[in-house]
Amino acid sequence: MNAEEFEVARVELLTILADAIGCKNCPNNKLILDNRIAQLNKLIDHMPPIKQLEHYVIIDMCQQYYRIRYTYFQDVV
Repeated sequence: MNAEEFEVARVELLTILADAIGCKNCPNNKLILDNRIAQLNKLIDHMPPIKQLEHYVIIDMCQQYYRIRYTYFQDVV
């Protein structure tokens, strides 16, 4: 995955999060989100530390949101 593909993937990830917050187009399979995060993490590992932190914070927000959503609101995964 090159830098351009990474940016597309990052936007996709944020879109998934925004849609989930708005309760629309929610992925019906959490594996979609997990797979995207795994791909992004591989690329982030090769970035300068300050950029890594920025991206890891975004990814962590997505993961935390889904954890809360599926645990407390019992949305179907």
